[in-house]
Amino acid sequence: MILTTEAIVLKTMKYRESSMIATIYTRDHGKISVIAKGIRNNPRVFGSSLEAMNRVRVVLYMKPSRELQLLTQCELIRSSRGLAENLRKMAPAMAMVELANLAMPPEEKNVDFYDLLADCLESLNNATRWYENTLYYYEVHLLGLVGFRPDVRRCSTCGASVESTGPAAMDARFAVTPSGVLCALCAPGVGGEVTIGLAGMKALDLFQTLSGAEPALRVSLAPAAGKEVAALLRHLVRHHVTGMRPLRSEQVFAMLEE
Repeated sequence: MILTTEAIVLKTMKYRESSMIATIYTRDHGKISVIAKGIRNNPRVFGSSLEAMNRVRVVLYMKPSRELQLLTQCELIRSSRGLAENLRKMAPAMAMVELANLAMPPEEKNVDFYDLLADCLESLNNATRWYENTLYYYEVHLLGLVGFRPDVRRCSTCGASVESTGPAAMDARFAVTPSGVLCALCAPGVGGEVTIGLAGMKALDLFQTLSGAEPALRVSLAPAAGKEVAALLRHLVRHHVTGMRPLRSEQVFAMLEE
């Protein structure tokens, strides 16, 4: 079967002396592993299109019995050069494609996820500040697509509004477990939670309600609140994504913080 579809390149690796293997997420068939034969001997065949984070149009020769499908054409739609040349953009972009590779099963179509990933990468490529917000938006909506959308407005135990709990709500901290948010009264004694302040909770709520990644770039987060949001989302992703492991992109984030 010959398949023509849009795709986003998640990762690539050299194979033998002349070929390359790539993992791509296609709009029409989900995640697929492909082989580009002879590309390293003749790079003009696909040019620079087969690079991680690129959005491309591909032609594949598909056989259901094969683990590696044959890539016969690859045309660049949107280059990732703007991401690769800016370290502060590259770190969240790498996290997005790594999470896509870990979270999404092979050959299972999910157009909503494809559109989410494409939107986040393009918005990040065009961003001029607050780059990490695209990753926060992406992780929030990825959690929704894998079946977990936490209610960050109300305590999952007593139902109280998180903004009205405690004697000093603005200074309150809330515990977030894999099953939801706990107010200050319900949190004591619960293990495995990550805590977050009211500013971070409001940001999570906003990221959930936004309908695209570009508006997320206009959300101003204090550095401390941003770190809390990042830690909380990664905690939830690790719990709800099967086979989740530390990301290579986390090493890039660590370099930026040094």
